[in-house]
Amino acid sequence: MSVSAAATRPQSSGPVDLGVLPSEIDGGLASRAAIGLAILATDQTLEHE
Repeated sequence: MSVSAAATRPQSSGPVDLGVLPSEIDGGLASRAAIGLAILATDQTLEHE
């Protein structure tokens, strides 16, 4: 990245709320399943308990 590109990039105003992500359910294999799980940028693990 050049210095001029870094200088023109807008500054972050804080965290972005990702509470509601746009999505749609298609008629595929799991058309009745409406529950999903997304985990990004974490070092924690999920267990079935």
